[in-house]
Amino acid sequence: MGKIGIVFSGGGIKGLAHAGVLKFLEEKAIYPDVISCCSTSSIVGGLYAIGKKPEEILEFFKSIYFFHWKHSAFNIVKGFFQLFNPYFR
Repeated sequence: MGKIGIVFSGGGIKGLAHAGVLKFLEEKAIYPDVISCCSTSSIVGGLYAIGKKPEEILEFFKSIYFFHWKHSAFNIVKGFFQLFNPYFR
């Protein structure tokens, strides 16, 4: 039987979605032999490659404020402008 490879692209919050993809694949008894990733997905893929379960990966990201869903790029930009608002008047 051939090997199964999976490619995860995308970064930031999109990269976290790949932990959900891995969870779904495990529920269907599909286990990738090779994983290729970039950006945040590489953290997900690396943790999975060393034996972490998708649930553990999600808990890891939940424990880090930077990866919290409310800490998106939009909120970072919004916070930047709120911080420096007096300089833009």
